[in-house]
Amino acid sequence: MLSRLLRIRLSVVLALVILSPAALAQFSKGPFFDYTEALGAAHGMEMLDMRLGGLALTDDLDDFDEQLEGAFARDLPRFLPSLAMHDPELAEELGELVEELEEFVEEGELAGIGVIATEAREIVDQARSLVVSSELWQMPDFTAALMATLLLAEEGVAERFEETVAGEEAAFPGGWVGQQRVKELWALLEPMASDNQRFEVNEMLAELDGLFPSAELPAPEALTDAEAGEDPAQRIVGFLEEITGASLYPDRDLGQMIVLTQGLVESACEALEGGDEGQGEQQLAIAGFYYAQYVGGTVGLLAPEINEALEPLWFAFSEESEGDDDDEEGEEEGDDDEGDEIDCQEMLEQLEEAGNLFGV
Repeated sequence: MLSRLLRIRLSVVLALVILSPAALAQFSKGPFFDYTEALGAAHGMEMLDMRLGGLALTDDLDDFDEQLEGAFARDLPRFLPSLAMHDPELAEELGELVEELEEFVEEGELAGIGVIATEAREIVDQARSLVVSSELWQMPDFTAALMATLLLAEEGVAERFEETVAGEEAAFPGGWVGQQRVKELWALLEPMASDNQRFEVNEMLAELDGLFPSAELPAPEALTDAEAGEDPAQRIVGFLEEITGASLYPDRDLGQMIVLTQGLVESACEALEGGDEGQGEQQLAIAGFYYAQYVGGTVGLLAPEINEALEPLWFAFSEESEGDDDDEEGEEEGDDDEGDEIDCQEMLEQLEEAGNLFGV
């Protein structure tokens, strides 16, 4: 059975086959290409906020160990080095708080978790204005792109509802937190919308509110359609493209996404060679997110050997990185080792090979 992300990617690829150059030309802005690193960092902060918010609102710790493991592998590396540049003490405090929360969850201790998670969320809120400039927060296409990732990306609002229906109840409270953030971002864009656009987006947001009426898990009869969040989320993003004139599906051009990833890896490797580990590691983490989210599935279909060779880049953003009970212990350890090591030359050569698949 195809995963949700793979189904979406295949549908986008098929759509592109019939999409005319004139249709592509309708977008005057490409925020994923214009604000690559800032968007990657902002998305990392929002994902961490969803995890922390979900943890603060739960009275059941089942499965939250995996939710928080993702914070270290996926979220923190994409913005913590930048935060450390602006406020080293704040960055250190956030890392310590998240690590403390992970230990509490592993030990099954509820006492004090809500307070710690709330304190960590307050730091994330401060980090938003430190890591991302005030000018960018005022750019409608930046806001729309971030809103689109919160709705549609892995572990976003739509997927968290799907995971909940599949039995992963720990995903639900974070989904509710994400939905509240989506509405905050929409409030910044709503004044730009026409009456019809405003009506349609608000209708779709109300539909998502119906799926996430509160942070508490709904009754079983409300959890029957795993795809219920997908359609309203996709329609919202479509209207955001109309409102802002920005392309919010960066995988419309997979070749350029490969080029984007190459550029990040090249810059990261230069930073690492120059001794700037913070910047290098952050850029690699952001590159891994973009590759895993928008490119890896298609490369894996067309050239599995290339995708496998690039595993150290995307590994942290794969389901495999969370551990698979059916895997051999040695295989898991091997995966972890691969995920920790980046051979810059090898990565760039493999990305060049991947680019050849799309004519770049």
